[in-house]
Amino acid sequence: MSSTTDGIGRCPECETVLTRFHILLEYENADGEDAIWADCPNCGTVVHPEPTDDDT
Repeated sequence: MSSTTDGIGRCPECETVLTRFHILLEYENADGEDAIWADCPNCGTVVHPEPTDDDT
């Protein structure tokens, strides 16, 4: 089971690292890939998290 502090990416607006705690919606897109909408606690924007440098 994943911890709520596991990083899921960063906010494309302000670069804040987002965690599982910030996820609003997880779904499978039309290409069959997992996708996420998350709420950034820093700028208050709902975003698709971008990969962190550790994920590349």
